[in-house]
Amino acid sequence: MKFSLRQHLLLPAIMVSVILIASTAGADERFKKLDAQGQELSDEATSWAMVLDSKFGMYWEVKTLDDSIHSNSAIYTYKDAKEKFIAQLNAEKFGNFDDWRLPTSSELALLKKKKPKGEAQIDLAYFPNTQASRYMSQGRCVSNPGFREESIKFGKKKTKGGKYVRAFRGMPLE
Repeated sequence: MKFSLRQHLLLPAIMVSVILIASTAGADERFKKLDAQGQELSDEATSWAMVLDSKFGMYWEVKTLDDSIHSNSAIYTYKDAKEKFIAQLNAEKFGNFDDWRLPTSSELALLKKKKPKGEAQIDLAYFPNTQASRYMSQGRCVSNPGFREESIKFGKKKTKGGKYVRAFRGMPLE
């Protein structure tokens, strides 16, 4: 099949338009609410356990106001975050998955959103109960194999003895 010069010029323009439309999708198209079994819920759902970031194929835990493992008030050391918090989510197969982990700083930074001073710097419509504070992440160690503790600020609230944690699953960005 042969294309005319006009068709050759039109096809890239159409492809660029499709890419621009896809990349400007709103949060309501990017984020999907999921129940505790990992099933998609309507955007109007008032209770959900995790969020799928459909733009990047990432799953995020949603924090709660109770005293469960998902409590928004729990803070952890790096060791406890990995050995207790993440280990428990995986042992319980939260959302029918057993590959939860701490996000890297690059992954966690994708959730940041500019908000008024004092508010958590995140889309609270999908990530309610988020503390306006530092959330733990991890980064690759240059000097030895493995990871080291890092964090991303979602506000200025200070904690003592640890940081807040949000569980993550998905393909690594780094």
